[in-house]
Amino acid sequence: MKSFKILITATVVFAVLFSGCKKEVFTGIDPTKAGVTDFAYDETMSSATTVSLIWNPDQAARAGATSFSVQLAKNDNFSDVDMYDSSIGKTVLVDAQPNDGVVFSGLTEGTRYYARVRANYPRSIFSDWTILKVGDDLACISVGHGILTMSFGAPATLTLSAVSESKMSASWALVGLADEYGMQWKKSSDANWSTEEVYTTTSAVISGLEPKVSYDVRVRAARTVDGNKEYSDYITESMTMPEPDYIMLTGKDAVLEFFASKAATATGSEVYKLSADVDLGGATISTADSFTGVLDGQGFTIKNAKVSGGIINTLSGTIKNLKFSGISADNALVGTVSANGFMSDVSVAGDCSVSFPEPSAAGNYGVLASENQGTIENCSNAASVDLKFAALPAESCNWGAIAGYSKGLVKNCSNSGKFAISITAPTKGTYHTFGGVVGMFEGEKGVSGVVGCSNTGAVSVEYGTAVYFCTGGVVGGTPGAENTPGNYGVIEGCTNEGNVSMHYINGGSGAYPNIGGVVGYIEGQVKGCNNKGKITILCDSASATWTCARLAGVAGAATQGASDCHNYGTLSATALFAGGTAGAKYAGNIATSCFGGVVGSAGPYESDGSVVFENCSNEVDIELTLGTITETPNHHCGGLFGYVTGKIVNCTNKGNITVNCPTAINRLGGIAGGCKYDVSGCSNSGTIKVTHPAIKKTDWVTYIGGIIADASTAGNVAYTKCENSGNINFVSTATISTSRTSALGGILGCGQLGVQNVTFTDCSNKGTITFTSPAAVTTGDIRGGDNYK
Repeated sequence: MKSFKILITATVVFAVLFSGCKKEVFTGIDPTKAGVTDFAYDETMSSATTVSLIWNPDQAARAGATSFSVQLAKNDNFSDVDMYDSSIGKTVLVDAQPNDGVVFSGLTEGTRYYARVRANYPRSIFSDWTILKVGDDLACISVGHGILTMSFGAPATLTLSAVSESKMSASWALVGLADEYGMQWKKSSDANWSTEEVYTTTSAVISGLEPKVSYDVRVRAARTVDGNKEYSDYITESMTMPEPDYIMLTGKDAVLEFFASKAATATGSEVYKLSADVDLGGATISTADSFTGVLDGQGFTIKNAKVSGGIINTLSGTIKNLKFSGISADNALVGTVSANGFMSDVSVAGDCSVSFPEPSAAGNYGVLASENQGTIENCSNAASVDLKFAALPAESCNWGAIAGYSKGLVKNCSNSGKFAISITAPTKGTYHTFGGVVGMFEGEKGVSGVVGCSNTGAVSVEYGTAVYFCTGGVVGGTPGAENTPGNYGVIEGCTNEGNVSMHYINGGSGAYPNIGGVVGYIEGQVKGCNNKGKITILCDSASATWTCARLAGVAGAATQGASDCHNYGTLSATALFAGGTAGAKYAGNIATSCFGGVVGSAGPYESDGSVVFENCSNEVDIELTLGTITETPNHHCGGLFGYVTGKIVNCTNKGNITVNCPTAINRLGGIAGGCKYDVSGCSNSGTIKVTHPAIKKTDWVTYIGGIIADASTAGNVAYTKCENSGNINFVSTATISTSRTSALGGILGCGQLGVQNVTFTDCSNKGTITFTSPAAVTTGDIRGGDNYK
């Protein structure tokens, strides 16, 4: 609401010939009856869609008035009023207050109204109307803007205010008959005005001003009459710009002194600004213990410096609009961004060299921040980080190109640099995390903590012996809880376009890998996330195995659901995989490796079916070669999901699925390898081709479904409005020595006979089902079979 500080005094107008009421008797007006006084527009109670009017009822009340009629009209003769329309006509009863008033609501901003009020007496006797005026001029109210005097002249008011030491705002009163306004400004000491700028609004911002200098601003109204431009006089105001509230950092010495001494002693109100790019000539930047003020780089760059241990240990203030180039750093630029800390628009260029020390205990490592408890926004890293360590501790270590660990907000941040780690002999123990933007994310249930972030750099993890790792293009992972997963929040709107890989060279069993284009492992949700990069898991050895692997385009594992997530990147798995153990009860099934276009292991280990995976899709072909030493483990493979302990809703697979799987139990589905609960609105158009080569194990079974391979749960399960149009082809050359029967179904491969009731509603299959197998195989247009082991 713009300020129009005009005292509006009402005058009594006589000889009004009509009242505005429908069916009103004109002779009911008695000019001798007392009307209202002090009829005014109440600016404080009006808004962009309301008009408030007040008056003094004392004289009329003493004379016996029982109520007041108040009207708004769009013309000055009030011929269009309607007392039956409460938005522009109201009746107000007399009360004991010294002033009465009324508020008209639901009006349209900018609409113009005239206003009047009268006193009503018994037996349909009325006073004369009192019309809203400014002095002797008829007043018009512009909703949301205030009073207009319906005459042409200079704006009644001009208000100036400082936005900063170099910018001011100007606002002026509406002129009712004006078409536009012209504004000029100058230094008070100058003779010449600036070129006039024309506005149809009643406000403007003037930039590029000098601190502590006085400026004059003038505004006039303009209108066109009979094709000619007519101007009012100017209204002029002056203002002196405030002193700058910052300290300018100019040159090498000033920047080095800031970090060496001034940063740690700065108060929260102090602002430091870089005046230009500064080349430190290879000097070492001292580490400030803390900083609570504001460091504004103004888009300038600190170049060619050494950073040992970071520039600030604890940031409780703000660093923004700052670039680093040619920097050599042996740790994060900031140790901890505290809960009140804020880092925005900070970038590290590709010519920077960044490394981290080899950890001997739990630790967090990031290029911009080791740990974030506050907010990191619009920051980026282009520097390559290539770590080579001999070993890791058993305790959790977390690495991220932006932040190693975050329990705050990381928003719209990106990494384009190579981010790689290679460990010769890691130590088994707690999961380590490795992410292109954030290593470990630990947020709150339902709260988006990593938002709009992206990675285009190659993210890779390589190790020689067993270690637990969660690896993702954007986020490595969250904390993990056995049996009863936690809920650490939401990763939302993130995208990976870089290649993400895990390489296991020659160790033994016991490595539990979680790898995804966006996130490796999350006890929480993923929303609106996409992957366009290649996701690879590779093992060189013919004897080493990965245990309970989870690999997917978006999330290796997600325990609390996924929505609106899509995969456009290829998946590659060339390795040996073993089954899980009781110690791996983090997500999904403890005895299976899970592979999916969107999520590998989907849902918590213990589930009641409340977790939902919806509106997701896979758009590319998937080819996997899943080897094993023992040939006994389970594999769950799906176009979107490996194994799901929740519901699947409105998901689509368009890619062909080709799997070579020499294991004893194979589950492969167009949407998911397995799902424990209801599936609805899902479709698959990709072909599913499964090759089961000769293996030593002779007790084996394969389930393939156009939508779901295995409905592996007891109880009632419903499949609704699901459609498969992809062909299914199963080829096995393995010997079999048991009576096991494989099952291939257009919608569902197999369920649990005797303990499960699966219903199908509006489901259809348009694909063909073919097989070659030495073992018995049952097929079905909708459901392949009921045998289950």
